[in-house]
Amino acid sequence: LNKLLDRFTIRIQLSDTDVETVTRKVLLSKQPSALAPIAEMLAEHGGEVSRQLQGTKIGERQEDKRVIVQDYPLLPVRRRFWEHCFRQVDTAGTQSQLRSQLRIIHDCVARLSAQPLGRLIPGDDLYEALAPEMVTTGALPREINERILALGRDGASGGTGDGRLRQRICGLVFLIGQLPREGGADIGVRATKVHVADLLVQDLTADNGKLRADVARLLDALAAEGVLMQVGDEFRIQTEEGRNWHSDFQQREARLKNDTAFFEERREQLLAAEVQKVITEIEKKLRHGAAKVERKFHVHRSQEPPKVEGDAIPVWLRDGFSTSEKEILNAARGVGVNHPMLFVFIPGKSRDELLGLIATEQAAEQTIQAKGVPSTPEGQLARQSMKSRHDLAKLQRETLVAEIVGGTKVFQGGGNELLQLSLDEKIRAGADAALARLFPRFREADFSGSTWESTLRRARDGADRPFSLIQYDGPIEQHPVCRQTLTAIGPGKIGTQVRKELMGSPFGWPQDAVDTALIALHRSQHLTATLNGAPVPPGQLDQNKIPKAEFRVEKITLTIPERNALRALYQEVDVKARGEELDAKAADFLAALLRLASGAGGEAPAPVRPSVEDIEDMRRLIGNDRLAALRAVESDLRARIADWKRTGDLIGRRLPHWTVVEWLAAHAQGLAEASALRTQRDAVHESRLLLAEPDPVAPLRIGLADVLRQAIRTTHDEQAAAYRAAMEGFAGNATWQKLPAADQARILNAVGLRVPTEPSVGNDDALLTTLDSANLAARRMEAEAILARVAKALQAAAQLLEPQVQFLTLERSVLKSETDMDAWLSRQRAHLLDKLARGPVQIQ
Repeated sequence: LNKLLDRFTIRIQLSDTDVETVTRKVLLSKQPSALAPIAEMLAEHGGEVSRQLQGTKIGERQEDKRVIVQDYPLLPVRRRFWEHCFRQVDTAGTQSQLRSQLRIIHDCVARLSAQPLGRLIPGDDLYEALAPEMVTTGALPREINERILALGRDGASGGTGDGRLRQRICGLVFLIGQLPREGGADIGVRATKVHVADLLVQDLTADNGKLRADVARLLDALAAEGVLMQVGDEFRIQTEEGRNWHSDFQQREARLKNDTAFFEERREQLLAAEVQKVITEIEKKLRHGAAKVERKFHVHRSQEPPKVEGDAIPVWLRDGFSTSEKEILNAARGVGVNHPMLFVFIPGKSRDELLGLIATEQAAEQTIQAKGVPSTPEGQLARQSMKSRHDLAKLQRETLVAEIVGGTKVFQGGGNELLQLSLDEKIRAGADAALARLFPRFREADFSGSTWESTLRRARDGADRPFSLIQYDGPIEQHPVCRQTLTAIGPGKIGTQVRKELMGSPFGWPQDAVDTALIALHRSQHLTATLNGAPVPPGQLDQNKIPKAEFRVEKITLTIPERNALRALYQEVDVKARGEELDAKAADFLAALLRLASGAGGEAPAPVRPSVEDIEDMRRLIGNDRLAALRAVESDLRARIADWKRTGDLIGRRLPHWTVVEWLAAHAQGLAEASALRTQRDAVHESRLLLAEPDPVAPLRIGLADVLRQAIRTTHDEQAAAYRAAMEGFAGNATWQKLPAADQARILNAVGLRVPTEPSVGNDDALLTTLDSANLAARRMEAEAILARVAKALQAAAQLLEPQVQFLTLERSVLKSETDMDAWLSRQRAHLLDKLARGPVQIQ
């Protein structure tokens, strides 16, 4: 037919319908007598027919029922599959549309002609028919075709007899791999175990369940051998890049299988993790007693048996790969029937299978990490295949681990085996029994959480019978929880330690129960609590403060009269306290005592401060120990308070006068008249005579003040005399008299020559103010400075009258003879003549 195409001017491409018509009327034509048996057979096995490529775009259709008898032994589904495959391997369409299909169907029908009714044309026949032509056209790489052909030989199949089926599977996988995946062209057929098995079914009347199982098994085997590569649920023909990945994987897998240490460690981790999953789920709902206390497990995997510590249920996890069941059973019997530990033994089975799966999973993971992310499509496909291999091995490993752990045995202390059906049930039952053994005193505090919350509030609020809600009305300190709390505290513990001890074995009490006992005992003053070094007052302890608070048991109690006496003692220093506040206010009282003692002495000349070592010692005590110490020295403290108050008051009155004496003595330094008074002042200071009787301070103040007043008046008189002499000198100075009065006043003001002011010394305050403004030395210098100011004034007057005037200071020398005098006069005369040559001269 192909030769005839060149005779026609217009080429007409044959459609699928044309091909179907020819095949049905020529090759698949049937005798009328055969139609009924065929129809009956197809109806009987309609389930297998409908199953073919179900869910794909070429799956069974309604119109197939009209032509299925005519198409037999080629099912309509497979005919459509062939048509799509033809298009991919022969894009020109000249050979595939009719000639090739006619030839292929003819050959297939010829092979089935002698077979019983029910035989079908399998989907892989298309590959065998087209393989040589595809190799020629390049659609099928020769290397891949040769690998597929080699599978059909017994040697390549390893003598299993599966060679032919392996070959058919790979041919079909290649064909499916050629189908388009883009958008609307994708018909949904994939080289999965289901689709491959669908297309390989060739006998509707046979047990095709075995065929499907064999196909699934061989697909996995081919992927493991590297002939195929698995990508998710789909299989592909192995590429050269994929073979490189597979080779790397095999090398890593072999090394891992020989690495015993790695396997032992990984196996132990996986088994323990699987058991831990079960334990974790149990922990989420594990609640103990009416109090519903959350409990945990503490899983140990060491070779040595663990110690029972804290409030967790001990679990010793061992496996049959590293120990024997007999050893675990002997260990369980050895600890005794009251021991809370659970002995969990995982049987050591399926070692080789587990080794293989662990090695496969890890080798695939290492290969993926080593190869990285490829950039080529072949590399990306190889990576996807390796990822699928990893995921499958991981799933199988997880399933096997779960199966191994499912056979785990659980023993109690004493050797009793728990025989529940599942590991979950065994551990739950073991946990209930272990809690009873771990916390034998739990029932003493086993009340609901809301009951303990209410009891805690009553204790914090100071109720008379805080434990009445838990059916106890006796003394607080005699309740079992409180009594054990006092024992646990012993010589002293912080709240965290108390909680840890009472919430652990053998008690296991709820935290609210322990906190309630601490708060109630503290409120009733059977306990003292300090936080950051400061005592916590009764009624001020709450759950937030408990962890860091330090508790001590009170061994001393005070009677009501003793407490009243202490309240009265506190009031002596203005510290007010109610009966329950005595301990809290003790620190304030002792601080007030120390302040009072500090005011009863001081630096010289005050007396030395009284010793307060005993008070400092009492400050370091807490609780009733401190109150008892105060009560023991109550009368002594009252006397000391009165004495310190009197001494402090007297110091307060005399110390200001002493301060004035010190001030006056400092100003009188250097005055001969004050020498005796300063000696007395030194004696008072050195001997600390501030409080001596009679008062030594008042006479010193009066004497020093009188001496200083007289000294100030004397210096004032000297200043006044110097000022008068200066004014008289101005009156006799011709130059000065030539100046107008205004210029004279201005010059006198400029040089600071003024009438001396009468000093104010009427009382001690005025005297000190006068001395602070200008002491005696400054006043003496003021009198001496008047002569210098007169010279400056005359100089200014001369310059005002004679702007060119020169001022000359004569040489000051010591003259011992007439010769010295003549020489001096000669020098001065020469100096004067030199100055006069330049202008007027005024001798200074």
